[in-house]
Amino acid sequence: MLKQIFTRKKLSGFSLLEIMAVVAIVAIALVGTTKLVVQSLRAQQVNRSTIIAYQLAQEGVELVRYIRDTNWLQARDWDEGMELGEYCLDYLSPELILAADLNDCQLYLNNDNHYYHPRNSPELDEETIFKRKIEILSLPYSAPSLGVRVSISWFEGGMDNNYILETELFDWK
Repeated sequence: MLKQIFTRKKLSGFSLLEIMAVVAIVAIALVGTTKLVVQSLRAQQVNRSTIIAYQLAQEGVELVRYIRDTNWLQARDWDEGMELGEYCLDYLSPELILAADLNDCQLYLNNDNHYYHPRNSPELDEETIFKRKIEILSLPYSAPSLGVRVSISWFEGGMDNNYILETELFDWK
């Protein structure tokens, strides 16, 4: 009679403990990656808002320069209409509007994606997170000149943010 030889093959596989260890390592890696992605998205939003704030501040300075240059072109005193104080200003009507505080200088976004300070209550335009205040300052060390400080403020990510840009305007004509 033939003798049958049974060989037992060793089955290779993973034990339950090994699988649980791998799942734990993958979960930790996914949590770390997710946190990194969330942090990156937050940083991107903060950077975007800071760039917008810089551009709004630069626009504020340029609008005050426009007032000075228009005064020259119309043969008026270079600083006419630029009395010392705090103002709101936008590109639609570059005329300084006296502001009691920063809350008076809320900026809105119109259909053309331009920021502006409304003279009348806006009904269709979107209120933004940005507020822009322009200060005309006296500079004691150099005459004839005026200081211009543009302050942009916004609340985002649970924090108050500010961007300030200062320059000096001269009567160089």
